[in-house]
Amino acid sequence: MRTLILDFNDTIDDNFAVKKEALNHVLKKFSADDLSIKKVLVEIDKIDLAHPDWSMEDIVATALKNILGIEMEKAIKIAKNYQEYRKKHARLDVSFVKVVPKLAKKFRIVLLTSGNKENIKQLMEKYGIGKYIEKYYFTHELGMKKPSIDLLEMILKENNIDKEDCIVVGDDIIKDHMPAKLLGIKTVLYSKFVDNIISDFKELL
Repeated sequence: MRTLILDFNDTIDDNFAVKKEALNHVLKKFSADDLSIKKVLVEIDKIDLAHPDWSMEDIVATALKNILGIEMEKAIKIAKNYQEYRKKHARLDVSFVKVVPKLAKKFRIVLLTSGNKENIKQLMEKYGIGKYIEKYYFTHELGMKKPSIDLLEMILKENNIDKEDCIVVGDDIIKDHMPAKLLGIKTVLYSKFVDNIISDFKELL
């Protein structure tokens, strides 16, 4: 049987939609328009990439300060409310929940994620689909970070998986796909932001 190695954040959860909902919720009093909300979302990701060791509250607060000019003390309070909303309203991607029983008949399903173990396990059980995941790998427990060839090699070895029978599915080209491709593993990009993918510029003609 073939194996799917799935990412979690922004792949099988509905993280981006919840992030936007959270910002709309906490910024009601500030009458922030839709474009401003989108700018804050982009700024959050930009700061997160530049400062991966910052807490999410500090990242969000800094984004609010940079884009909306909210003073830092107030921005931190808003950021805390934002995080609380995200945790309370976290959800999985509807399409994944619907199709995973069928996927489990065709594939062994392994989850490889840098996400929070407790939150992820709770979500999987809430939707009643934890039984379809054969194994979980949490990078923080392993003391490793994506992107990592070593992580994938370990998963292949521990589960007796042939790379020719494996597919890596994720939303991040660098963290999910690059190490898999270098190992000769097939990859699938999951994205709600990409309309088309090309590997040859002739495809634009």
